[in-house]
Amino acid sequence: MEDFLTHIYRFFKRKQIVFWIVFISTIGVLAWSAVKINIEENITKFFPDDKRVKKLNTLFENSSFSERIVVMVSVKDSSQISLPDSLVATTESLVEQMEDQLRSSKATVNSKIEEDKMLQLLNTTLQFLPIFLTPEDYHALDSITQPDVAKQVLNRQYRQLISPSGLALKNIIVNDPMGFSYLVLKKLQHLQYDDNFELYDNYIITRDHRHLIFFIQSGYGANQTAENMGLVTYLEDIAKGRNEKNDAILISYFGAPVVAVGNARQIKHDTILTLSLFVALLTTFMLLYFRDIRVMFLILVPVIFGALFALFFIYLIKGSVSILALAAGSIILGIAVNYALHFLVHQRNHQNIEEVIKDIAKPMTIGSLTTVLAFFSLQFTHAPVLKDIGLFAGFSLIGAALCTLIFLPHLSPQVTYKETTIERLSFLKKSSSGFWVVVILMLTPVFFYFAQDVSFNTDMSKLNFMNNETHEAQHRLETINPASLHTLYVTSDATTLEGALRENEKLVPYIDSLQKEGIIKQQHSLSEFLLSDSLQQVRINQWKQFWTDEKKVPFLAAIKEEGARLKFSPRVLAHVDSVIEKEYAVLDAASFNTIRNAFFQYNIIEKENETTIVSLINVLPEGK
Repeated sequence: MEDFLTHIYRFFKRKQIVFWIVFISTIGVLAWSAVKINIEENITKFFPDDKRVKKLNTLFENSSFSERIVVMVSVKDSSQISLPDSLVATTESLVEQMEDQLRSSKATVNSKIEEDKMLQLLNTTLQFLPIFLTPEDYHALDSITQPDVAKQVLNRQYRQLISPSGLALKNIIVNDPMGFSYLVLKKLQHLQYDDNFELYDNYIITRDHRHLIFFIQSGYGANQTAENMGLVTYLEDIAKGRNEKNDAILISYFGAPVVAVGNARQIKHDTILTLSLFVALLTTFMLLYFRDIRVMFLILVPVIFGALFALFFIYLIKGSVSILALAAGSIILGIAVNYALHFLVHQRNHQNIEEVIKDIAKPMTIGSLTTVLAFFSLQFTHAPVLKDIGLFAGFSLIGAALCTLIFLPHLSPQVTYKETTIERLSFLKKSSSGFWVVVILMLTPVFFYFAQDVSFNTDMSKLNFMNNETHEAQHRLETINPASLHTLYVTSDATTLEGALRENEKLVPYIDSLQKEGIIKQQHSLSEFLLSDSLQQVRINQWKQFWTDEKKVPFLAAIKEEGARLKFSPRVLAHVDSVIEKEYAVLDAASFNTIRNAFFQYNIIEKENETTIVSLINVLPEGK
């Protein structure tokens, strides 16, 4: 090996032009690949790469739940009287300003509950009524069909119709005089995931009227920090500007995209800081030792070459690298610096470059090999970020070693040996080895004692960096929405939407039983409104079996008698017959999407050949 390296040295020494062409071309190719590589700013790369975590990451990256940012418009002073109208006015102004700014981006603002969606849902439930009725609903239906009860229900509908609120309910009552659809509409209450909220002018507001919340849908995954950076920066600016101008109202926001952007910013900041400190300390030490500023630049050549060399091979292997791996660069650079340092120290004592190469080639190669293999062994771990660190570190050291042995001999100037201040420190030369042995033996038990108190941090959320504003916003959201503290995601998967719905329906009895036991406090699930075709058909058949002639004839007779007495139009009463006699079918695609887009657009993830149904359940810590 030494002979091979010295032959290369002699060849390049004779042909300097060839050396510079090869050196500059190599740097150019490596730099090109470094520019092309994709830098991932995803903190979930810390997590193990096993089947369960892959599912979690897929859910996190593709679920629109994770893309949402909650914006809170709150009363600043806790002693101040709540002013819901003021919160609404501020929100309307804020939303108008945001929509103008965000119109050109993929972000959308969802500030209030749309009445049109409710009306669409009402029409759809009546059109496909039996599909939404559970066995429990038939107990209520059985009571309604009793002639005496049927007359009371029709009377109640009549009083509702002539009341001041009847104008809004007229279309519903006319199309469904007996209120069958109310059995379905009651299920909408189950979608209210936290009891601390109510509607005020169609806005979501806390019951104490001190906080109003609305949502911004990013349009990008929470981990697409480069794309979300502009949105989060805009929210920071608009919140800061309005909070400074308004002493009564506080604007704050929180969500996965906000935290992810904060992580990316902090990682970049920390990377620049650690590398800057590394270069500054290294420069100081090198100047004290070598007393030659040129040495500093020479030492950085193998380091930079090694980093570019690593990015080149990572680009060829996988095309991307985690920024978390690059953030560990100061550790790798500290090792890579040693190669150039070995060469320059040997050169300082031996002016013959060929002798220097022969002296350091074997120890540097063997020492580098053991370190590189240690880093490459990280490929057997399950955490993607550790794999990236292993690749970056291993290839960086290979590149630094090759640069030191091949290119650095032609770049370094001839220097003469001069003893430096560091070398003249007497305790480094004269200290007895026995003294250090005694010190080490005395300190080891002390270290061992305190090492027993070290424990692993099991809270993965502490991997995230959050500034004070984000921390305060998180605390505020958790205060007004306690359910967010104890939310679990339940997923059902299949290759098709129909299959995923069937899998989800298998879970329903278990979740319902846990809710009856009080273990599950609340749930947000599509299971009551979006069903598989097979279950829909079962419920349609159940509806047909329910309406026997013995039940239907006296029921309709009582309705016609009471309806005539209340002067209901025969055409309105005929709607009762049509609801009962109608030939129902399973939900068509348009009706299915109407319900889905109204309430469940974030509960269904469709990607390639897999569909996932997501349900949210609220469980206290002791019930998890």
